[in-house]
Amino acid sequence: MYWSAQLMGWSLYVLVAALWNFFINDLNVGVFKVLITSFVIGIILSHLYRYFIIKRKWVLLPLSKLIPRVLAATLVIGIVFALIQAIIYDTFFEEIKTIFVFPYEGILTLATNWIIIFLLWSSLYFAGNYLRNYRSEEIKNLQHEALRNEVELNNLKAQLNPHFMFNSMNSIRALIDEEPNKAKDAVTQLANLLRSTLLTGKKKLISFSEELKLVKDYLALEKIRYEERLQIVFEIDSKVNSAAVPPLMLLTLVENGIKHGISHLPKGGKLKIAAFERKNYIEICILNSGVYNPNNNNKGTHIGIVNTRKRLQLLFGNKSRFTIENIPDNNTTIVKTQVLLPLANKNQTKIRKNARISN
Repeated sequence: MYWSAQLMGWSLYVLVAALWNFFINDLNVGVFKVLITSFVIGIILSHLYRYFIIKRKWVLLPLSKLIPRVLAATLVIGIVFALIQAIIYDTFFEEIKTIFVFPYEGILTLATNWIIIFLLWSSLYFAGNYLRNYRSEEIKNLQHEALRNEVELNNLKAQLNPHFMFNSMNSIRALIDEEPNKAKDAVTQLANLLRSTLLTGKKKLISFSEELKLVKDYLALEKIRYEERLQIVFEIDSKVNSAAVPPLMLLTLVENGIKHGISHLPKGGKLKIAAFERKNYIEICILNSGVYNPNNNNKGTHIGIVNTRKRLQLLFGNKSRFTIENIPDNNTTIVKTQVLLPLANKNQTKIRKNARISN
């Protein structure tokens, strides 16, 4: 990139100077010799100047220290450039000798021109370095942020697994004395479920159909415990099966609805899971009997909700939404948990940029 810029920049100078002489003065052999000489000297001196800049590490200096150095350097280079030209012209170009006779106005004019040109060269060089370093630093920051998010996501998932395991074991423990045979079946189902969660939990995103299979396995386990007290309804749009969702997200919310809602009702209640594809996002709703109390100070009742919010923020940023609220249902109240996610396939590395959750 540096050499391309060098060649293009000095070639542009030669072209502009040639056009200027063509329209204003006279474009002859002597002018061509001057332009070619300027091109060669310009390449050599600017490259030596760059080597000096790198050697002295000027690119690391603050502007207050850099500007005086650049002004001094361009002054010296401009004078050296003019002297080299004068010597070459005086030695090899007979037709240009008259320019450099006493009192050397030609050299002074050349030096001034080259000082201005090298000031421009310095400005472009340092601006290019600044942009390159800024972009490099930005990439490092993004990589650091991605690594931090990855670590936090792994911590959240590691936190969910024992949380889920603890709740499931409580469900099985309640069956051991009352219905041993069902408890044995529940242990088998739990083993199968844990095997599946270990496989999917390592992924950042999985398809909705994979997540729904885990949920159905979990509900089969809970159905053994609650029997008729747990009524389950699915309303799933087939279009959402390939949509990408965070692993264990839906499972966590379903578990939360049963543990903190239906389990506290003497007659049990209904759990409904609905998922639809909208224009540019997927809507997931969990409706369960019970009452949501956001002011509950028991941290254990909020771990699933808190983790879900954090995971959605880390994965999707402002392109997702999570809400949980009480809504009226005939003469009672039910809890509605809603998740809106930007529509994406699990194999996509980026969420669609046009995915926006509207109010």
